[in-house]
Amino acid sequence: DELHFHFELFDNDIISGPKKTVSGEFVARLPSLADLFETLESQEEDLTQGLDERLEEVRALQEQLQKVELDLVKSEDVDWEQKQAIKKQLERFKKEAEALQEMAETLEKMAELDEKHNLFSDELRKKFDELQNLVSQLINDELMNKLNQLDQNLDSVKLDDLKKAMSELAQNADQIEADLDRFLDLFKRVQAEQKMDEISRRLEAMVKEQSTLDKKIQQTPEDVDPSDRARLSEDERRIRDEWKQTLTAMEEGAEQVRKFSPETAAGLEEMRNSDTAQQAGENLQSTMNQLSDSQMTQASMSSSQALQNLSDLSSQAQQLQTMFQNQTADAMAGKFRSLMRDLLSLSKSQESLLNTTQSTAAHSSRYREQAAQEQVLKDQLLQTMSKLMELSRETFAVTPEMGKALGMAAVQMEGAKQALSERNRNAAMKGQESAMASLNSGARALGSAARQMQQSGSASGFEQFLAQMQSMAGQQQSLNQQGLPLLMGQSGASLRQQLMQRMLAGQQGIRKSLQQLMDEMRSSGNPQTGDMGGMARGMDEVIRDLQAGRYTRKTRTRQEQILSRMLDSQKSLTQRGKKEERKSRTASQVAATGPGGLPTDLGQRRSEVLEALNDALQAGYPADYQVMIRRYFNSLNSQSLPASESTGDSSP
Repeated sequence: DELHFHFELFDNDIISGPKKTVSGEFVARLPSLADLFETLESQEEDLTQGLDERLEEVRALQEQLQKVELDLVKSEDVDWEQKQAIKKQLERFKKEAEALQEMAETLEKMAELDEKHNLFSDELRKKFDELQNLVSQLINDELMNKLNQLDQNLDSVKLDDLKKAMSELAQNADQIEADLDRFLDLFKRVQAEQKMDEISRRLEAMVKEQSTLDKKIQQTPEDVDPSDRARLSEDERRIRDEWKQTLTAMEEGAEQVRKFSPETAAGLEEMRNSDTAQQAGENLQSTMNQLSDSQMTQASMSSSQALQNLSDLSSQAQQLQTMFQNQTADAMAGKFRSLMRDLLSLSKSQESLLNTTQSTAAHSSRYREQAAQEQVLKDQLLQTMSKLMELSRETFAVTPEMGKALGMAAVQMEGAKQALSERNRNAAMKGQESAMASLNSGARALGSAARQMQQSGSASGFEQFLAQMQSMAGQQQSLNQQGLPLLMGQSGASLRQQLMQRMLAGQQGIRKSLQQLMDEMRSSGNPQTGDMGGMARGMDEVIRDLQAGRYTRKTRTRQEQILSRMLDSQKSLTQRGKKEERKSRTASQVAATGPGGLPTDLGQRRSEVLEALNDALQAGYPADYQVMIRRYFNSLNSQSLPASESTGDSSP
């Protein structure tokens, strides 16, 4: 639909009469669902193309950094040409950082489009949030600061420091390439899920539109005004055009999901080429033509048949979407269980070797043979770890805990092997027992991830991360509530100091948990949910205020912003997207009888309790929390009023 409008402006010339000016015509176009998805797919295509270009550039940058690093190793001093070569590579690194930022902005535009028009399901929305933050975290502030410092101080940097800096840059480039590869693989999986969701949503929307139109057609008499009949025909034409675009989406969707679920791809092709799909298009076209030809009875029949066709196809699409989710989740869970069985098998072999070591005499020559067996087990573990790393390219469910458990097992196996080589039976047995415990821990984590994946029906695996963020959000919310007495000045100096120290310790604890989560996500290649950098900066500011003995409204606002970021990250604790709408009212006459024409209460110190109540009610808490908050503040206000009235003290 299009809305055409213009503005007319009149003056108030009462002598010669009001004059008028007219603006040019404006056109506001209301996009269809097809237009919105087309815009989204165009942005995704640009993003994919940008990813391919970034990968090529990063690989070329890696080669140049390695060449510069090798030249520095051979040099005893840094000459002018080498410095120019380093400057050139630093500039390339900065350009890549800017390009990656543009990719993050593209994802942000996609998120804004979804937020405005509600194109994604909640699960898909979480995944796009994660993808956006994965790109934005590829190059962090710390790395950019190092780049700028190195560029500015290149002339004064010592050779050894320069070698170290170039080695770190080369390693960062390697990590960026690995993260981009992983992002591309995950993005394709999310795109496949999105396409299935899109097809289902399009058909569901068409069923609603056709149902509304069908009711109008059934109620329209044969002698209806031609303009009304033409409008009905135009509405049907739009639904028919949407149907044609949905057929194209089915074809594209079959190609996108084929890699992850051939059965779903075959189901989409079968649905697209089915008799029901063909009849739907024919009935939509017939309805449109019959409306144009004033054949209302025939149009009514064709419309009802089209509605039935679309309803059947919508049900099929939902079944295919469910099948796709279940199959991909089951397949991914199967891979996790396969790795879990490998670890359990290794644990069993490690236990057998431990028993052999335990029964071996102190000076036996069999320790060398057992050391070789330990090396074999370690090699098998390294193969399993490699499989786990490959799996992390397909799902976010590979957690840092899994990698940590397997890494610890490898270290402990190496220690046991060394002890066996030295015939140190006690040390060897201790290392073998620890390796078994680490292997079992890793197996439990894999099994838990597989169960959660099947329960959620999602192969992408965001639930584990969201659970951690939810836990921190609960801690932050509890901490924020502790600050209300400080804000109102209701506590004495001693109690205030104790409360400050308790809040400081609590905020530092949450900050430490957040930093640990950020470090784990960065080291394991997992993305970060929400604006974690913004959360960290906000917490640092709150900690500085508390360390200085300050707790102001600004401190309180920062804490609420931290909580809001956390809730936005995992969307599970409080209402999201629901807020009190602004209300307007007609102005009324105010009688001002105070000094200087001011209202009588202006100039008097306002109630800190009531102000704190207003702040709390505007902080975004759910309705049941707001009831509790009102009761709490009303109680405080009733207690504080008599004391202030009896003493005449206006201080809080």
